[in-house]
Amino acid sequence: MDFNWLEDFLAVAEKGHFAHAAEDRNTTQSALSRRIKAVEHWAGAELLDRSSHPIVPTEAGIEFIAAAKEIVARTLEIRGAIGELTRRGEQDLTIASLHTLALYFMPELTELLRRSEPKLAVNVVAETRTLDEYLSALSGGVSDIFVCYDHPAVSPEIDASEFERVDIAEHGLALYSAIDKAVEFGDENRQNSIPYVAFSGTSFMSRVVEHSVSKTSFGERLQPVYRASLAESLFAACQRGLGVAWLPDAIFPSSAKKAGLQVIFPEAAQSLRVCAYRSRNVPVRPLVDRIWRQLVAMQPNGK
Repeated sequence: MDFNWLEDFLAVAEKGHFAHAAEDRNTTQSALSRRIKAVEHWAGAELLDRSSHPIVPTEAGIEFIAAAKEIVARTLEIRGAIGELTRRGEQDLTIASLHTLALYFMPELTELLRRSEPKLAVNVVAETRTLDEYLSALSGGVSDIFVCYDHPAVSPEIDASEFERVDIAEHGLALYSAIDKAVEFGDENRQNSIPYVAFSGTSFMSRVVEHSVSKTSFGERLQPVYRASLAESLFAACQRGLGVAWLPDAIFPSSAKKAGLQVIFPEAAQSLRVCAYRSRNVPVRPLVDRIWRQLVAMQPNGK
């Protein structure tokens, strides 16, 4: 559970109102509501009585408030002490990134940035996190920049007054199969199932792929034989011929052909925007400001 969610919960418990607490926490009401539900899911109990006006804590919530206050106070104390000991160097930059982008895109981006910042030292954080956790890291100054994908059909709700955004690249998302595994899409084969390697869960990529599937005429024929949350795992499964898979082109170190894969049914291809975010509410270090100006200059299509 994200530490900032405890502070969100305490704000709602104190204010007795989601809108007031959201304003105090400098976020949207919907984002705050999602975080409180995540806290309750983690705690395994309903902590707030939403039927009451103003909102009041439940019996379990009262117990949780006392523990949350102690955790928050102690954590802030420890973080302050550690911060004094581990101040980042002037040329150190922390970029949080989706795991897929961290494989090849982030090294390429770092190479470009270092051309004008030769002493730049980039720390890439590519842990499995929720969007709210990544954004909380920006708000708390733990990360300087967050790099992720965006797609018009499943664009996340991110408060523009809290986070600044810039689009820095365009990537493709296409349907692949192993070169030696033929797949027939014609109407004469509409009764045949198609082995399918799928993204699991409700991640960003799984929702984009669902949109892609909905645009095809053969979606009902796809028969999942393998599911995973990481694109790298789907890539390996597709290489082994387990089934077809939608994969972002950032997953390939060189070319699909060299990886033993081929694009099939190109009509199913989608475009993904690579975008970067930074917080508007933390002190801007000169290095971060210079890097951000470089990212703005990288915007595709002259945006």
